[in-house]
Amino acid sequence: MPNLITQAECARRLKVSHQAVRYWLETKKLRGFVQKDGTVKVDWGKAKYLEPRRPITIATGHAGTQDNADSPPEEEGGTPDDPLEMDLAKAKLKRETFLAHTAELEFLKKSGELVGADEVAKRWDAIATTLRRRLLVLPDRLAPLLAAEMDPRKVHEMMTEELHDCLNTLSQDPDLNLEDDAGGAESQESEAG
Repeated sequence: MPNLITQAECARRLKVSHQAVRYWLETKKLRGFVQKDGTVKVDWGKAKYLEPRRPITIATGHAGTQDNADSPPEEEGGTPDDPLEMDLAKAKLKRETFLAHTAELEFLKKSGELVGADEVAKRWDAIATTLRRRLLVLPDRLAPLLAAEMDPRKVHEMMTEELHDCLNTLSQDPDLNLEDDAGGAESQESEAG
């Protein structure tokens, strides 16, 4: 006659979760005996061999280990029998890894080494808008000067100088201010027209 105990008692004695005992029942690692009242009890004689290889912490805060003289020796380098315990360990590792990456990103952001994608997009939009405005003003400003020039080398030199001036102004202006550029471009367009 097997020594029958409740699932809760089995979980308490083995210091595992109730889900672990249910898992063992579902996977046929442990045999359940249905009682007349509908409860399912387990055979303690076989259940005591299903202890997890790694002890888990119980409510008192001590590591749960059970010394059974008749329990089989544990295999070294194996994984715990309790898949829920493995899932918990994986979840904790994943959470800690996520928190470490998040902390690193926050540090890089606060130290100025990391910039948000929206800030980068806004900055490039400002640069592109300013460059476009400055380049569109060039024909109005250069047309009268180039029309009077007969030497092709001189025309080339003037155009190259204006383009370099435009690009250098952009590269030397770290705090590109669109309102100033827009006002300057519009005033230059009105002067040329």
